[in-house]
Amino acid sequence: MHMEAPDGVKHSENHFLESTSFFGREKMKKRAFLFLVASPVLLAAAVLLAAVCIIWQDWSGRHHKTLEYLFIGDYDKVIADLTQAIRLNPNNVFAYQWRGSAYYDKRDYDRAIADYTQAIRLNPNNDRAYKYRSLAYADKGDYDNAIADLTYAILFDSDDVWWLSRYYYKRGKAYADKGDYDMAIADYEVALRLEPNSILAEFWLEKARQARGW
Repeated sequence: MHMEAPDGVKHSENHFLESTSFFGREKMKKRAFLFLVASPVLLAAAVLLAAVCIIWQDWSGRHHKTLEYLFIGDYDKVIADLTQAIRLNPNNVFAYQWRGSAYYDKRDYDRAIADYTQAIRLNPNNDRAYKYRSLAYADKGDYDNAIADLTYAILFDSDDVWWLSRYYYKRGKAYADKGDYDMAIADYEVALRLEPNSILAEFWLEKARQARGW
C-alpha cells in the first residue's frame, strides 16, 4: 500500500532530489553564491548593531542614576557622578559635555565653557559642544566668542528650525550687547522669520530699532 509522506518530509525529499539534479545543482550554486556575498555584509551589520547595543546598555547601566539626577535637576549629583566618570576615563567626551550642561544649568558659565572646550578638544567635530558653549559664552557676556560659536552653530544646524531660530536670536542679542545694532536687527529678523511667535526676538528687535533711531 502506497503511503503519502507528510508535507514536511515530502518537502525535504523534493529539496534533496532537486539539489542532486543538474538544475537543482545550479540553483544551489546560485544560493551559495548569494549567501557568500551577503553573509559578510549581514555579519558586519549584526556585529555593529550588537556592539552599539552592548555599549549603550553598559553606559546606561552604569550611569542610569546620572540620567535620573539630570532629569530631576539635581545638578550637584550629576556633576559628582560625571567627575568620577572623568577620573576613570579622562577621554570621556560625553562626560565632559554632560557635566558642562549641568554647570550651565547651574549658571556656572566658566566651568561649563571649560568642559565644553575639553569636549571639543577630544572631538573637534562635536557640534553639540559648540552649540552649548556658544550659549554659555552669550549668557556670560563674552560676546565675541559667543558670536563665533553661534555662527558655527548656525552653519551646522541649517535644517533645524527651532535651534536655528534660537541661535539667530542669541547672536542678535550678542551683537546688540556689543552695540552693533544693524547686525542685531538682521539676526532678530531672521529669528522671527523662522519662528514668528518668538516673543523675545520680537521684543529685542523693537529695542534694537529704537536704539538705532528707527
